[in-house]
Amino acid sequence: AVVSTQSTGAALQAVLSLAQHILARDEDLRTTMAENNQWHLVSTLFGLLSCPVVPQLKGSILDCIAVLTQTPELCLSLWQQLEATQILPTVQTNTTKLGIQSELEEIESRSETYPETRGFLNLLKGLLSTTIPGSLGVGYRQPGLIPYLNFVKETVFLKFDIRAYGDNNEMWEVAAKCLDIFHVFLDQFQVNEQDLEETVNSPAYHLLTQLLNDTPLLIKIMTVVESASKV
Repeated sequence: AVVSTQSTGAALQAVLSLAQHILARDEDLRTTMAENNQWHLVSTLFGLLSCPVVPQLKGSILDCIAVLTQTPELCLSLWQQLEATQILPTVQTNTTKLGIQSELEEIESRSETYPETRGFLNLLKGLLSTTIPGSLGVGYRQPGLIPYLNFVKETVFLKFDIRAYGDNNEMWEVAAKCLDIFHVFLDQFQVNEQDLEETVNSPAYHLLTQLLNDTPLLIKIMTVVESASKV
């Protein structure tokens, strides 16, 4: 399906906005709609993200999915759908970059607004706040969430202040969402004394090693702190 007109896209955004506000206020409705085998809500929303629609609409879709993370029982299936659709490619290929990374660098950057990236960060934070499946991707890649952390860190956060923005407030909103995700990873970090390999391979461990050394991540965070101190 292709959303070919601005009016159709605007109508879909209005529907998604309404659904988002309703779902945010009713846990029973979130469960009912997500698990109804006739509506296929989750698979339909993820399917729309693979269609050639504008970033504003994809941002609304991601925000709508993010609301579902308020029900923890739904999060494992949401993680599995996110991984299966490869909206963020987690498997290395020799083909041209696809998915949200490509759209951030080639579409959103050119239009100087980042609704899809913000929606994706909202979804990640919601998922991370409830459950972190260490086995995600098992069988076809190194399992875990390192690809998601790397996207937030390398593609979004480390470059957030060198991109152009139509509204400078959005730049700081993007940065804040990235820092929120880093905080969630670190807040849930635990050393597994029975399996040190698991600890070393965890996203939080990767973050800690970079925060405790003179790395681009630490430098960028200190730049944010310095900018905030001047406000």
